[in-house]
Amino acid sequence: MSDSFSHLDSFDDFVNSIFEASTLTKTGMPKGMVTAVHTKAEHWDEYPRMAHTYRGKVAIPMEYEYYQPSHDIEITEPTVLTGSKSRTSPFTGREVGSLYTDFHWFIESLPLGTNRAVIANPDLDFFMYIYHKSKSKGATGFQYAILWWDPEQKKAVDFGYSELTTRAVDRAQIRQVHDTKGGNRSDKIQEFIRSVTTSGKDYAPSRSKPLYAYRLAAEYSAESPRAKRGLRKKTVGPVLSKDFITVFADKAKSIVKLAPDQFKQKLASKLVPEYRWFRAMNAQPPVVELAEMLGTDSAVVYAALFERFAKFRKMLFDDGLGAYAKTSGFDLEADRKAAGANFYEIKKKRFSPDEERAQPEQGYREAQPEQYKREMPIAAPYASIESIIRLHSMDGAFQRFMYFILTDRISEPKVSMLGLLGIDLAKEELTALPGMETWLL
Repeated sequence: MSDSFSHLDSFDDFVNSIFEASTLTKTGMPKGMVTAVHTKAEHWDEYPRMAHTYRGKVAIPMEYEYYQPSHDIEITEPTVLTGSKSRTSPFTGREVGSLYTDFHWFIESLPLGTNRAVIANPDLDFFMYIYHKSKSKGATGFQYAILWWDPEQKKAVDFGYSELTTRAVDRAQIRQVHDTKGGNRSDKIQEFIRSVTTSGKDYAPSRSKPLYAYRLAAEYSAESPRAKRGLRKKTVGPVLSKDFITVFADKAKSIVKLAPDQFKQKLASKLVPEYRWFRAMNAQPPVVELAEMLGTDSAVVYAALFERFAKFRKMLFDDGLGAYAKTSGFDLEADRKAAGANFYEIKKKRFSPDEERAQPEQGYREAQPEQYKREMPIAAPYASIESIIRLHSMDGAFQRFMYFILTDRISEPKVSMLGLLGIDLAKEELTALPGMETWLL
């Protein structure tokens, strides 16, 4: 998922690839919701995405796909929904015998399958993201898979296909039938919106509390990250070990070339892998250059960096007292495939669709417990790369990793990293290297 990091030209490209600004902010969407939309996992070949709905209190599986939108996805002019009712859809011209609101007509006009529809009103702190639509399996009509911004918890909640009205709304406000059939149908979505926007006698959508509906491009095309990765330098996929290691090596080689030979030998002695399968690994160019400076084999250095980085992340999480997020099991599986070897312990758990998720384990995605009775990889106690960078900055993360390689310690370095490498701090070449204030301490 992160092959495009091999096309990155600079340190700044790597930073931007993780924390890239998103055009979704033009809708007023809060950062936490934007992050959820851009980091919700795409479907996997090994584990097709599954949600569920109910029929007679029996969970019915519903397979779907999710494509992360590009950070520069075009934001169209919104359709203003005021709750007006008609028998004719203003979006498709369809006529029926009953009156329906403009909100109903809008979501009914969305195509079956993958969607990227934003329903928002920043003044109400209301943001809903519809990412998939399916024919109903528990009642007539259509069902919608939904992400919603919880303004009280300040977090995005992934309700999938069925949990919107069974968990998010007070039981006294809904009919019992919501627990047993139908999933997230139009009427239930509107009931939910009414419950979370009501003040006095007014609620959305109405003339005083309109909703702004954005129907964004959802086709699997050049607008989708997978297709665009060969054309653009940035990615919205997970950051894997090889991504961090490649940019770390590019940074390190600029510094190591200034070190005396005896210190290069010291560093080389620390980069010897414990296992023998390393020769099957193909090192990235910066790692090859670093290995040449150290006078050793690039495959050896590459494998050793993977091993050391895995231990580094494990120790950070174990000693971090909650400062770091766990790493998704799916990201660890992607790490294993990218490296061609398994540096991480990956465990699986059998999930049922009714599993309680009031306090999901740190590192789980909200939607994961909705998976339909099958074994899936779970989050593991390795500090996620994103959380390391957020806590220490990119250069701080590189410096700590180098310190760990040289000393086997993860505590904050109290000495100059350049001094540990025997580099003369007065060298003029140092001033040309970005981020040196971090390494100089």
